[in-house]
Amino acid sequence: MTPSIVTKDDKLFLVLGTPGGPTIITTVANVLMGVIDYGLDIQQAVDAPRFHNQWLPDRTALERKRFSPDTIRILQQRGHNLREGDPFDAKDPDWGDAECIMIDPTTGERLGGHDERSGYGKAAGY
Repeated sequence: MTPSIVTKDDKLFLVLGTPGGPTIITTVANVLMGVIDYGLDIQQAVDAPRFHNQWLPDRTALERKRFSPDTIRILQQRGHNLREGDPFDAKDPDWGDAECIMIDPTTGERLGGHDERSGYGKAAGY
């Protein structure tokens, strides 16, 4: 869902997508920020901890057991209203299933980023 296509120097660079209802946009944004802002490769960005905030309710959901206690404490000290776990489901599954492609700008190689959170699927190329 919500396929996002990112170009760099007028060439295809990233193709990002995920299911997840209200968390679709933030899952794609989390992966995009990982690559663009933090220099992660596509698999590292897909594997990175995720957060979700949608304004109402005014709280930020953090994936359970994926953020350090120091990070949680610092965010709370800055006034963030945090909830660990799925933002909408008390059963607390991991959310999102990002399946992404990154094109290596030097070699043109297509690099797959598969999300293990869902327990199914894989990245494959030809």
